[in-house]
Amino acid sequence: MSPGIANPQQGGDWLVEQRYRAVLEGLDGSPVAEVAWRYGVSRQSVYG
Repeated sequence: MSPGIANPQQGGDWLVEQRYRAVLEGLDGSPVAEVAWRYGVSRQSVYG
């Protein structure tokens, strides 16, 4: 693998981490639509 290309598994882990953080913010009371917009995910994925 060339050094400029990310490992696909690492990319998937990053995505899971971002969605996890978005869910935590939603559970902490942040507006779901705002959290979803900031993280680039659907509103449905922010609901825990």
